[in-house]
Amino acid sequence: MNDMVDSTSETARDDTSDPASSDARDDAFDDASGDAPDGAFDDDSDGASATDSDSTVGAAPARLREAGATERTAVRNVKRARFERDEAYAILDDDFVAHVGFSVGGDPFVIPMVYGRDGDRLLLHGSVATRIMRALDDGAPACVTVTKVDGLVLARSQFHHSVNYRCVVALGTATRLRDDEARAAFDVICDHLLDGRARESREANRPEERQTMVLAFPLDELSVKVRAAPPSDDPIDLPPEGELSEVWAGVLPLRVVAGVPVADEYTSPDAVLPGALSRGDHRWA
Repeated sequence: MNDMVDSTSETARDDTSDPASSDARDDAFDDASGDAPDGAFDDDSDGASATDSDSTVGAAPARLREAGATERTAVRNVKRARFERDEAYAILDDDFVAHVGFSVGGDPFVIPMVYGRDGDRLLLHGSVATRIMRALDDGAPACVTVTKVDGLVLARSQFHHSVNYRCVVALGTATRLRDDEARAAFDVICDHLLDGRARESREANRPEERQTMVLAFPLDELSVKVRAAPPSDDPIDLPPEGELSEVWAGVLPLRVVAGVPVADEYTSPDAVLPGALSRGDHRWA
């Protein structure tokens, strides 16, 4: 699992802006552009511009605080915003790869990492030698994003093509876990990949523990966005009342489905499948 954060895979962009700056944060959560198309994460599917009065900050401050949203993470259009923390956790529990953004020396990086959720925090692990683990351990602010793509939204105009999705974005600073806490985190991450796998596999030994850093990332400041809708075509692209369009438009649902398990060359033909696989009790069934 440490392959996900190998330092050789980290590629810096030429952009030297700090993603923790206010401008970067505004861009990350700015969905109010009325001139933008109905893109994958554009909230204005009806073509209307969202005003400050439409923002989740003013619309539901109590529910925002409950869900963990702040001024920095508030979704500006309530059509996409979700206010229940349970919904955020359901999205996180339905996936296992997060994209973690951070900055080192003014250079931005975004690295995919396997995670596990332990209550109100995400657990991350990787080699102690990697840039991302060293930076997060030193207190670098981070942005963690988990996105589930549920479908392609195929409109009659290129402008309104989009994606149905569920997305959680969290801001915060990670804390390093050691000793028993780190060992317990291994179990959480392993079981998050496949329920029960921690009991079925060998625990990390001392050399492996020394090579691996485990971090806890708080889920105190986050936003949740969901698009689950058909295309939002403009009237100019729709047929006259009482008629049907000759241009196909709609949603192509997407989901990840597990294939047939493939044993490696060292597995006995008599070996029993992991329990979750034999029961079909996993997120890809």
